[in-house]
Amino acid sequence: MLKKAKNILCIILGCFALALGVGSFILPYNILSGGVAGIAVLLKPFITIDEDTIVIVLNILLFAIGTVFLGKEFAINTVVATAAYPICLIIVQRVIPSFKVEPLIASIYGGLLGGVGTAICIHNGGSTGGMDIPPVIFEKYFGFDVSKGIMICDALTVACGLWIYGIEPVLIGLICVFMYSFAVEKFMLLYEGRQSSKRIEIISDHYKEIINEIHIAVDRGTTLINASGGYTDIEKKVILCVVPEKDYQKVIDIVNKYDETAFVIVSQTYDVHGEGFTFEGRL
Repeated sequence: MLKKAKNILCIILGCFALALGVGSFILPYNILSGGVAGIAVLLKPFITIDEDTIVIVLNILLFAIGTVFLGKEFAINTVVATAAYPICLIIVQRVIPSFKVEPLIASIYGGLLGGVGTAICIHNGGSTGGMDIPPVIFEKYFGFDVSKGIMICDALTVACGLWIYGIEPVLIGLICVFMYSFAVEKFMLLYEGRQSSKRIEIISDHYKEIINEIHIAVDRGTTLINASGGYTDIEKKVILCVVPEKDYQKVIDIVNKYDETAFVIVSQTYDVHGEGFTFEGRL
């Protein structure tokens, strides 16, 4: 019961952050953004139904789909968000004045605040409704990242507005969409206690010197993998090392110190479990 109450309070907080971004930055400057409202604007020239009705119908349809695929608890939390968001938006519009900034600045901060609010809602088992629901479904069943799903949906919606609004509002709107999805991704990583890391694979004849210094200077473990060249058939050692973002440049400097011609492959890693990451110690 206490956990449910905490989730509801967090969802309300998330709705307030979203309302602050929309009420203080997006609406006052008519920033073209995605979501159900954006779809309603795009559909208006093609159907004889007013925008408010389109928004209501789409929200109900998406809410029903979310209930089927995501369960009763998700539906309850989404109802809370659906009720809390309009109230928060009214409070923001009446109490907090819109900020006098350039539209580009409004787009950036409106997107950031909206993304943080959405991330809080999603992390606590709900959503702000509308077009946030399909990305959550795709994450649950296909493992597709929520923030990327939101960015794709919203970016497509904004891009379709090119024929109605012209190029400049669309470009500003795409910045808002990018900042929104960026905030969702980074805030959820922070919320879940995960850290962004680098997976580094190094092929060098000086592998012994490189791994020794990584162990000492960076205080990270390494793994040696046996490999052979596809063309030369010469056996090689591949160093595999996963380090936090802050240690990435240290590893690259060590590699360049011993072998400037080393072959290095770097990839972004967002979820690492094990010694040195999820509990104390080295890899």
